[in-house]
Amino acid sequence: MLPLSAYVFLALLSLAFVAAFINAAWLVPVASICAAALALATGMLSPLGLVSAALLAALCYALFSERTRGWREQRGTLACAALHVAFVLMAITYLAHLGPGFTKWVVLPQRLLSPHSPPFDVAFNFDKPLFAIMVLAFGLRAVSPGAMTAASWKVTALTAVVLYPVVFAFASAAGVVQLDVKLPAFLPVWIVANLLLSSFAEEVFFRGYVQQRLTWHIGPMTSLAFTSLLFGAAHLGAGPLFALAALLAGVGYGWVYWRTRSILAASLIHVGLNTVHFVFFTYPLAAAQP
Repeated sequence: MLPLSAYVFLALLSLAFVAAFINAAWLVPVASICAAALALATGMLSPLGLVSAALLAALCYALFSERTRGWREQRGTLACAALHVAFVLMAITYLAHLGPGFTKWVVLPQRLLSPHSPPFDVAFNFDKPLFAIMVLAFGLRAVSPGAMTAASWKVTALTAVVLYPVVFAFASAAGVVQLDVKLPAFLPVWIVANLLLSSFAEEVFFRGYVQQRLTWHIGPMTSLAFTSLLFGAAHLGAGPLFALAALLAGVGYGWVYWRTRSILAASLIHVGLNTVHFVFFTYPLAAAQP
């Protein structure tokens, strides 16, 4: 059983994301500040992290807000390029949990989900969701210009039907995972947490920022391929074969984003694949054999 504060934290993040997607400008800071206060209380966030968050907010405002469009045009290409470099560097630190002032909060201690999976704990973080909320709050139209229409749902569902078997057939054949069905009691919370604490942030950066901007310069298919390579490379810490599986998954996420222009669609197919992985296969990898 998770502590009550964990459910409150997820509820506040959910409120912040919904507010960002519906462009309720006043509600985003309210929900985010409440989530930050809880993050401070649980140790996920320190005063140094608040300084880092303020810098990220200022950077997102300068880069993505419609109100700063004139300012960006006056500063010229070189100044804007410098802002984008700073944004990418901050994005890497936030997505890789390298930013100062942020630590994980273990809400369920390490346990064996099954004899075939390595020990696993449920830990919350505040850096990745904060990154996604900041970008969506200041630049929703920039990273997610498309809405979730009936056509978007159809594209997402049909892509999932093809993508999931391909990814897991490869991962199983490569020995990265093996079949291991399990239904832990905390599964619903895990799905919500994976969407809010991980999938949204990764899709905002890789698809909403990298892929979309590359599309403007090198075309949709080349940008999709390059972004998928970057996404795979970001998972090299789990091994080269896992990174290849992530690359395949990234192709599917990028395809959905290109067809729908919706970060929500890309995030849903992302969390869907993660859920299939969690429920039906060893997670995150197959346990090492003695």
